[in-house]
Amino acid sequence: MNVESCELGWYRPVSDLQILAAVERAQRHGDRVFDYQVGEHLGLEHTSANTRRLRPQLEALRDADGSLASERWHRREIWTITRRGRGRIAAARHRGVLEALPESPQ
Repeated sequence: MNVESCELGWYRPVSDLQILAAVERAQRHGDRVFDYQVGEHLGLEHTSANTRRLRPQLEALRDADGSLASERWHRREIWTITRRGRGRIAAARHRGVLEALPESPQ
C-alpha cells in the first residue's frame, strides 16, 4: 500500500532508537539514504521544515554517539547506520523497548 503525503505528518520528537531503525529500514530500500527519507520512514512529510528539525538529531547520532555515519554525495548528506547503531537496535529489540515505525513508504 502506498503512503500518500496526506498520511504523513509534521515533525514530532522521536527517540534516537526510532531514528536508527528508520535509517536501517531506509537502507534496506535503497543504496543512498537522505535525511528526508529518514523522515518519511518516521512518518514525516517531506518538507524542508521537517528535515531541518530532524537533521540535528541525525548529526548528534553521528558526532557524539557514532551510531550513524554520513558522507557527502552531490552536495547532500547520505546517512548509514554503523555497527554500533545496529548493536543498539538489536539490544533494544531484545529488551522489547524498540517502538514500532509507521508503515513503510513505497
